[in-house]
Amino acid sequence: MRAQSVLSPRRRILRTLLVAAALLLASGQTQPAGAAAEGDDSPLVFAVVVGHNDGWGLLPKLRYADDDALRFYRLALELAPRQNVALLTELDVDTWKRLQLSGTPPPPFLPPTKSKLLKVLELFKKRVASERASHPKRPVHLLFFFSGHGEKGYFFLKRPPSGSRRDAAFTGDDLRHAFAGSLATLNGLFIDACKSQSLFVKKGGAPEDAELGPDFSGLIKKVDHAAARAPLGVLTSTVSDRPAGEAEDVRGGYFSHVLTSGLSGAADANSDGLVRYGELAAFVSFHTRRISGQRPWFRPPSGKLTTTLVNLRGRRNLIEIPPGVGGHFVVFDDKLGNLRLEVHKTEAQWTRLLVPPGKYRVVWVKSRGAGLSASTTITRHSSARLLRKDFVTPVPLGQMRIPKGEGLGAPASAPTPLGLALAAFDPGRSGFDQPFTPRVVSTLADAYSSGVSQARESLVTTQRAAAPAGPPRNRLALGYTLLSSPTSPQLPGHGVAFGYGRRVWRQLEVGARAIYAASTDHLAANTQLPFDMHRIVLQAEASYSLALGVDWLRIEAGAYIGWQLVMVTRKVKTACDEGNCEATALAGDPRGFRAGAFAMLRGRVLSNLWLGAGGGFGVDLVHQQDADGARRAEVFARPSFNVQVSYGF
Repeated sequence: MRAQSVLSPRRRILRTLLVAAALLLASGQTQPAGAAAEGDDSPLVFAVVVGHNDGWGLLPKLRYADDDALRFYRLALELAPRQNVALLTELDVDTWKRLQLSGTPPPPFLPPTKSKLLKVLELFKKRVASERASHPKRPVHLLFFFSGHGEKGYFFLKRPPSGSRRDAAFTGDDLRHAFAGSLATLNGLFIDACKSQSLFVKKGGAPEDAELGPDFSGLIKKVDHAAARAPLGVLTSTVSDRPAGEAEDVRGGYFSHVLTSGLSGAADANSDGLVRYGELAAFVSFHTRRISGQRPWFRPPSGKLTTTLVNLRGRRNLIEIPPGVGGHFVVFDDKLGNLRLEVHKTEAQWTRLLVPPGKYRVVWVKSRGAGLSASTTITRHSSARLLRKDFVTPVPLGQMRIPKGEGLGAPASAPTPLGLALAAFDPGRSGFDQPFTPRVVSTLADAYSSGVSQARESLVTTQRAAAPAGPPRNRLALGYTLLSSPTSPQLPGHGVAFGYGRRVWRQLEVGARAIYAASTDHLAANTQLPFDMHRIVLQAEASYSLALGVDWLRIEAGAYIGWQLVMVTRKVKTACDEGNCEATALAGDPRGFRAGAFAMLRGRVLSNLWLGAGGGFGVDLVHQQDADGARRAEVFARPSFNVQVSYGF
C-alpha cells in the first residue's frame, strides 16, 4: 500500500508533464499546407492539375505547359492536403534539368491521357460526395486547371499509342459529364488554351474541327443546366476566337502566371485577406490584356462575384509587403531564379503572397533596367514582412535575352541562374506596369451587374479605370492663391498661379511655379498712405506625397524658393494729422527673395484630374525706398492659402 501511495503521485506528475509537452508541441506547430486557416468554415480543396506540351504533330510543341502545371500544383499544395491534389503531365527535359539542379525531387504525376483524367475526376467527385455527407456545412472546392494546346471546343491531351485524335481530345461534352454530378459547393475551372497564333508562341492554330465539340462559351451554358446545384466558376485565357501565349520571361503561359499570382494573394485588391472571384477575374483580365492582347473569358459561380476562392487569414507562410511601400514587385526562386509571382500595389495596400517554404529574392522594380532586391526565407512557422529598408541590393533587369536551351549547363564561373533570370526579365514587357486597385474590381462588378454587352468576355473598362501608380509622372496645375500683403498682414492679396511638376523618385516631385498677385497696401507707419502693389513670383518647388488609405486621396508637403519682382503702380500722398507725411514706397526689385513651406490635400475627381487645397508659410524679402531715395531691405513672414486644379499625365 505504501508503494502504491508513492507511485500514484509520480504517475500523475508524469502524465501532467506529458500532456503539457503535447500542448507545447501543438502550440509551436503551424498549420500544414492545405489546412484550414480559420476552422471548419474554411473550404476543403481538391485540385486536378493538367499540363500537356504536345501538339499531336499538327502544332508546334509547347515549352512551358508542364511548367504551368507545376506552378499551379505547388500553389494547390498550399491550399489542399497533398492527397487531395492530382498532377497529370509529362515533364520535358528542360524541366527535369531544373528540378535536378535545384535538388527538388519531381512530384508524383500521371500521364495526361483522357482516360486517366476522367478516372481522377470521378475519384475526386466520390471523395467530395463523402466529405459533404460527413460534414454537410463545410464548403468543398473542386478545382481544375489545364494548360496546353486548344482548338475550338476541345483541348489536347496525350494520344494513346494506338488511339485517334478523338481519344485524346477533351471536349465540351466531356467537361459537362465530368462536372455534372459534382457535389462540391464550388467547381472552379481554369483553362489556358486557345486556337490561334498569339503574341509570344503559337498555342493552337490548326484548322477548326467542329465534330469534336462545341466552343467553350456554349459549353458553360450546358454545364450550368446539367449541374445547377453545383456552382461553377470558369476563367479561361481567351474567348473562343482569340489567342493565348507563353513567354520565356516567365517560363510559362502568361495567363497561368497571372492566374497563380492572383490566387496567391496579388488579386486581393482591398487587402482583407480574401481573394474573391470578382477580384481574380478583374486581376487576370487587367494584367493579361495589357501584355498579350488576350481576352480572358469568365463566368462567376452562380453569378456571384463575391464568392471566396482563397483565404489568406491566419496563414503563416506568407511574403508580406505592408502599406508605405508601393510599386511593381517580382518574386524569384533564389535557387534557379524561376519567376514565381508578380504584383503591383499602391502604397495604401497591404499585400500578402502565399508561397511554399523556401528562399526567395523579391525585386522592387525601379526602372525598366534596374531594381532593388531583398532576400527572405519562408518556413511553415513564420511569414516574412518586407519594409522599404529591406530593399537595398541593386540588381540589373532586362539586359539580355536567354537563347533557347542555354543557361542551365553553365560552368561555375558563369552567371548564376538567378542572375540570368534577372537579366532576362524585362519590366517593360510586363503587364504589371500599373497597380491593381479596388477601383478596377468595382468597374468589373458594375459592368457585370448592369448587363453591359460582352462584360463577361471583355474587361476593357477595367483598363480605363486603372489608377496610375502613386501620383502622376507629370502634373500641370492652375490655381488661386490668397496671400497677405508683405507690408500689411491684415490686408488680403489675390493671385493666380500656374505650375509644372515631375515625379523624379518614388513619391518625390520637383517643379516650378509662376504666380501673379495684386493687393492694395499701405505703409505700416501710416494707414493714410495707400498704394497698389503687384508681384510677379517665379519659384522652384520640391514636394513629397503619401496616400491616405485610398489611391484617390493624397497629402503633399514640400518647400519652395524663388525670386519676385515687386512693382508699385499708384501712390497717394495725404497730409497727416500733424502735418505732411513723407510717403515711402516699395520699389521694383528683381532680386527680391522668397522661400517657405507648404502642405496640400489632393483628391482625384476624374481619372487624371486632381483637386487640391492647402496652406503655407513663407518669408518675403523686399526693399523699401524713402522719399529721399534711401533704400532698406525688409523681411516679412506671411501665411498663404491655395486652391488648385491639376492634370496628371
